Amino acid sequence: MTDPNKPSFMDRSTILAFLIVLVFWFGWSKFMESRYPAQDKPASAQGTDQPAATNVVGATAGPNTTTPTQTTAAAPGAPVVAISQTTSNEEFIQFSDDTWEFQVSTFGMGLSGIHLKKYKTRDEGPIRFAEAKGESAFATRLPPYQAPLVFTVERTALDTFVGRASADGTQIEKTLKINSATYSVETTVKITGAVKGVATRMADVVPPHVPSSFFAPHYDFLSWFVRHDDTSTRTPIDAEQGAEVAVSNASVVGLSAHYFALAVVDRSPLLPRFESKIPGKAPVAAGQLVYEPASPLEALELKYSAFAGPKDFDLLLKIDEKATQIIDYGMFAFIGKPMVWLLKYLYSVFLNWGVAIIFLTLIVRTLVMPFTIYSYK
Repeated sequence: MTDPNKPSFMDRSTILAFLIVLVFWFGWSKFMESRYPAQDKPASAQGTDQPAATNVVGATAGPNTTTPTQTTAAAPGAPVVAISQTTSNEEFIQFSDDTWEFQVSTFGMGLSGIHLKKYKTRDEGPIRFAEAKGESAFATRLPPYQAPLVFTVERTALDTFVGRASADGTQIEKTLKINSATYSVETTVKITGAVKGVATRMADVVPPHVPSSFFAPHYDFLSWFVRHDDTSTRTPIDAEQGAEVAVSNASVVGLSAHYFALAVVDRSPLLPRFESKIPGKAPVAAGQLVYEPASPLEALELKYSAFAGPKDFDLLLKIDEKATQIIDYGMFAFIGKPMVWLLKYLYSVFLNWGVAIIFLTLIVRTLVMPFTIYSYK
């Protein structure tokens, strides 16, 4: 027989607590939806099922071009000849190793068709970056920054590309040194002549809007991260409304998805301003780091690391400590960072993520056990 004096599980206090939790969950879901607008991961993060860019015959050319020529997998020392600033066809040199592959474009010496070989989507699809038509990641432009420079590119070593261009009375030499271990390209841009300014372009595909609901919230997002003047700014890119950013003295700029990012870590003596104005329903999210001296210079040298890879703390730390700030741990960063470190340490011991997660759970439960016992009492 049921004891009438024993509290019922479904008493008024329990129901009230349940309702409070439900309201908090609903409010938190709406807050996250407003902060990270509902949308698919971009091609750079989600890895769409588009074919690899190993042959670009018939692809859409960049500004001021005709149809581009076939991809050139050039050996070291073999040049890719760019005809002129306005009539050249876009050409490519293929780079590929066990870590990633991409093409170096003669337009701005940007990177196109970046494919991360060691990562896949949940449905076993490829992870890709820089697949926006007419754009390439980290391309170089001169004022008025409307079209990329056309370079003559030479592969001087297996991991090194050197390009040269001239326009508006200036001579430009750009060197790419590939570091596959950190998914980065150490970049140097030397400009001589009447230097009024130079820009580094960042762009990728904006995914279509995907509806979100209470029972199926969609937190995937694409956003700009900018480190500037000892602070940082995060601006979500809404697929329907776009986004706008304009800041000065940028030292780190990232086009960031949930797990992957395109980023520039700047080490130049002249810090750039970063600007991006993306209209609503734009097919491409684009922005650029603009380096403009107060008055024209006779020479200017830029140095930066161009990154295209996973948002892994240890990996980004090898590039620069400031680059780790691309990872957004949210308001609970003081808890999240130690837990991520502990999880990676446990994995290094057991070499199995499942076992590492089990031990992390046991450790956390042990730490909170006094509070659990108190709540039961």
